[in-house]
Amino acid sequence: MQAERNKAQEAIANVEISPHAHRVLWIAAIVAAICGGLYGYDTGIISGALLLITKDFHLTSGQEEMVTSAILVGAVVGALCVSWLSEKFGRRNSVMVVTGVFVLGAVACSRAPDVTSLIIARVFLGLAVGGATQVVPTYISELAPASKRGNLVTMFNVAIGVGIFLANLVGFTMRDAWGWRPMISVAALPAAFVFVCMFFLPKSPRWAAENEGLASAVEHLSRVRNSRKAIRREIREIHENASGIDEDERGWKGLMLPWARPAVIAALGIAFFTQAGGLEMMIYYAPTFLSDAGFGSSAALMASLGISIVYLVMTLLGCIFVDRIGRRRLVLIMGPGSVISLLGSGHHVCDPPGQGQRGELGDYRIPAAVHDV
Repeated sequence: MQAERNKAQEAIANVEISPHAHRVLWIAAIVAAICGGLYGYDTGIISGALLLITKDFHLTSGQEEMVTSAILVGAVVGALCVSWLSEKFGRRNSVMVVTGVFVLGAVACSRAPDVTSLIIARVFLGLAVGGATQVVPTYISELAPASKRGNLVTMFNVAIGVGIFLANLVGFTMRDAWGWRPMISVAALPAAFVFVCMFFLPKSPRWAAENEGLASAVEHLSRVRNSRKAIRREIREIHENASGIDEDERGWKGLMLPWARPAVIAALGIAFFTQAGGLEMMIYYAPTFLSDAGFGSSAALMASLGISIVYLVMTLLGCIFVDRIGRRRLVLIMGPGSVISLLGSGHHVCDPPGQGQRGELGDYRIPAAVHDV
């Protein structure tokens, strides 16, 4: 271990510091965060495309649900598998695998000849969606210095909102000109862009330290740190953290330890109730709900676009205020609002406007806002 540290110190003394370290860091974070946009787009585009898919394939309500939810089945599997993948082959390589699946999945969905093929393709695409939620924030956080880590990781969440907004914008403006197949396949282009860019970006220094040695970590840190002092400090932190973790605390076994259980229960509870609260439902089925509530197809898509705008704006506001207000306090403040807003939306769906009347767009914006904050 001491020999490894001596080798790292020698590497620090001899390494060439990049004059563009700050720029490389931001480029890496932005490129990786595009995966968040792909997540948002690939999950959000189904809301507008489903109306056209139903018409083309003559889907029943049950088939509509299977087409919509298939991506989530893949996401569960992808989220579980990418953890092993990122530990074995590294964060950067895992991001490349995820973007490759994004490309293939988008193309497969757009070329599906029937509903069964479409469902299978969306399960495959879901592997990338689930994988991206795990490996991309990890890659960004391990690449960023502590002082910038929060802001850079937040970019992934903002990118999800941007992706959902773009999906609804495409659904509203291009559905008649493009049809549903190009609406889905266009997501392959940014995914391919990220795949190529990842070849030129640094590896995670922490993964490199654990798997290739501290000297390798120094090499990758030199591309995103602007001084030897910063590199030396982070190498020391990586070494101390690795030395302080027992083998029994690594991986899934560490989650079962008594001191970790409260955090695990809280994290799982928040994640479960966030989904059970209906946010994804509003993203996937908003045009369908709005059509049932009295909107025409174009008006329903416009209203869905309005929801996505509110979603994005409230994501940005949440990112700004979450550290000032506190996460727990923000959840407690917004929880009752979520309940009230969903009850209001349910009322309008169960008691839609009369014949010839249109629903009010504002009735459906509130759930997206309070859920996302």
